[in-house]
Amino acid sequence: MDTKTCIDVSALDDYPSVHDFLSSFQISKNRIKKYITAKKFLLKKVSRKDVLTIPIDLLNHHMANPRYRGVEPKIINEEKSFLAISKPCKVHSLPLGYTEEDNLISYLRSQGKKYQPALKINKNSYEKGLLYRLDYETSGLVLFAKDEKLFVHFRESNQKKKFYLALVHGGTKDAFSYAHHISYVGKKNSIGTVKTSSFTNAHLEGKKIFYDQKENVSLVLISLMEGMRHQIRVQMASSGYPIVGDPLYSDHPTTFNRMFLHAYCYQFEFDQQKFSIVDENFDGLEVVFDRDRALEIAHEALLRF
Repeated sequence: MDTKTCIDVSALDDYPSVHDFLSSFQISKNRIKKYITAKKFLLKKVSRKDVLTIPIDLLNHHMANPRYRGVEPKIINEEKSFLAISKPCKVHSLPLGYTEEDNLISYLRSQGKKYQPALKINKNSYEKGLLYRLDYETSGLVLFAKDEKLFVHFRESNQKKKFYLALVHGGTKDAFSYAHHISYVGKKNSIGTVKTSSFTNAHLEGKKIFYDQKENVSLVLISLMEGMRHQIRVQMASSGYPIVGDPLYSDHPTTFNRMFLHAYCYQFEFDQQKFSIVDENFDGLEVVFDRDRALEIAHEALLRF
């Protein structure tokens, strides 16, 4: 075990084995096996006052680390029932263990009691009140539920619209739509690929905002239908317009230090109210375009969808 990610725990009683000691914390057999593979250690007898070195991720399962050391997210809007945050690129949406700090859940916890309502939802999951995830490389709008009613409603409702801004290689049509069948390959099915099939499971529509002939790149506004993993990245690359800076689906050389995909707007209804939350914090856009003018046209295009 890596002692840097472990904690010392003192036993208050005698136990037949380390496994029984850990089970007394209501830790499942599968979780114990996931974090501790040394059978000899698990079978070791435990006496009162023994000090055991245990992985902290095992003990603090589904808890978020209160430290956050990444680029600080921006709070866009806070309502009674939800919180809207602008996620920087190269920040995770959620942790997969207590030791992970570079994520939005840890950021919220690092702020003390201020955003606790979003962390009290869905307690037995690392997601907490997170309503949807964004890729590590993707920036933009993320929503957190602050009450159980919205959390359940959002997960069950189909009345949601998602819009993204993307900088892509090539000159797209003024308006475009793509339908593909996406499947996943690789370790943990982490890479999307398009397969020839009469059945399509991924659909998007888009409008061109700007085209820069010198750089041969287009800024596009995309309306996403399903929200599959890497959907926009896979579909745009498969259609001949990979996203600038995409480390997985683009083989174009780039001098930029980020992937230019940004969750721009989320529209939904709740409690007879209509919400349209926009995140204009698309950092780096000014490198290619007049940022203010581009966002102005993007907003106009949004109204026409």
